[in-house]
Amino acid sequence: MKLQEIFNKPTKYNWSYKSRDNWEGLFAVGEVEYVVEIELEHEDETNKEVWQMIFGVKGSKTHQQRVGITGTGNEFQVFATVGKMFDDFVKSIKPTRVEFTAKEKSRQKLYDRFIRIAAKKYNFDVSTGKDSYGNRLYRMDKK
Repeated sequence: MKLQEIFNKPTKYNWSYKSRDNWEGLFAVGEVEYVVEIELEHEDETNKEVWQMIFGVKGSKTHQQRVGITGTGNEFQVFATVGKMFDDFVKSIKPTRVEFTAKEKSRQKLYDRFIRIAAKKYNFDVSTGKDSYGNRLYRMDKK
């Protein structure tokens, strides 16, 4: 199976909130609900807007997001949906920088794939490093 085909089967999703500096959306794969948030964090020293993207399982009791590895399976459909939601965001906001982090090796492998596809599709330069907590930091900057 080609890498692009892996990310071609998103599920239905709903943007529950969109503003100039924060987008929040929900979707479900099977019985598991997920939340995606893309938030304007700050401007860097060159006045470039820095957007932070996170997603995770929506908490059933506290309604808080759990980020990190979900262990629910269906990672390709989850990432296909997150990718489609990212497409909506990029087409509307046209960000110059997007960042996200990953702690777990399995999530890092998926992010490595995701970032290559997104960077090529939207003409971003990609860099990786470590955040202040030692997690892998992914940065995409508009060329």
